[in-house]
Amino acid sequence: MEIRCMSRWRRDFARVGYYIMMFLTTFFTLTLTSCRCDRQSDGPLFLNSRTLDGRSIEWGPETEFLIVNFWASWCAPCVAETPSLFRLVAENHNRINLISISEDESEKSLRKFLSLYPNSSAPGIFLLYDQDRKLSESMDVHQFPESFIYSRDLKLLKKVVGAVDWAQLDFTGR
Repeated sequence: MEIRCMSRWRRDFARVGYYIMMFLTTFFTLTLTSCRCDRQSDGPLFLNSRTLDGRSIEWGPETEFLIVNFWASWCAPCVAETPSLFRLVAENHNRINLISISEDESEKSLRKFLSLYPNSSAPGIFLLYDQDRKLSESMDVHQFPESFIYSRDLKLLKKVVGAVDWAQLDFTGR
């Protein structure tokens, strides 16, 4: 009788162990497959994107800083900071490059807004339209404007949330 109880206990223990193992396997499989893995191994997703005019994103050897700015033309704080940001990059295009990523509802409204800023096509400014929101999702951007300042080797130096006067901002980390 005692032996029978022991084997029954072992059988129940094995069954519980089996269910625990199946639960953990399913849990870890779902966790790993639901990870956001849309960043490519050769850099952030925005580096592999094309600009509005079809160019690839490249910068010269003298470029020290890269600003990645998410914005929209319907966003009042974005509109307020746009002139100082474009002016900063236009005046320092050898040292500072800008990847300006629009979250506008349509490319037409984006182009209409950009027509108000002739220096938006200055050297060092790369304009992207994030129609499917993949770029903003890949960087966890949830409000506008939001900017990321990187060193030449793509080390994040500073994250800026909200509108700023770019002429007054010390983004170099010094």
